[in-house]
Amino acid sequence: MLMRMIVSLICMMALSACTGFGVKSSKECRKGPHGPPRLVPITIVFTPGKVVENPGQACARPGDTLWFKLRGPKAKLVTVEGKDVDDAWISGSGKNKWFFVPVPVDVIPPAVPEEEFNYTITAEGSLDLDPVVRIKHSF
Repeated sequence: MLMRMIVSLICMMALSACTGFGVKSSKECRKGPHGPPRLVPITIVFTPGKVVENPGQACARPGDTLWFKLRGPKAKLVTVEGKDVDDAWISGSGKNKWFFVPVPVDVIPPAVPEEEFNYTITAEGSLDLDPVVRIKHSF
């Protein structure tokens, strides 16, 4: 019985190391996985007075989902909104732990290799931040 548990634990650790939720880079998107859509984590850290940590640039593909993880006081509304008409698809909000924003599959034309989208993060009682999401076909 103990041997089965040890083998199971080793297998679970090996399998968990193979799953990826996304690639986040501050300047450039690394060559990432191809295949099915995935979650791209974007952590927003805030206090009652300000958004503490700018999440920087996130990299995603058409069809992926932006996973906004909230780290701060509970019950504070955090909102993300696109800055321009082209960025309007970035829209979501949440109060507790996280919320999701899907990346439309047709957000950039097939002939365009990549495009950046700007959005604003607003947390109740905090100053706004203006990070960027880069969408790439080849990522």
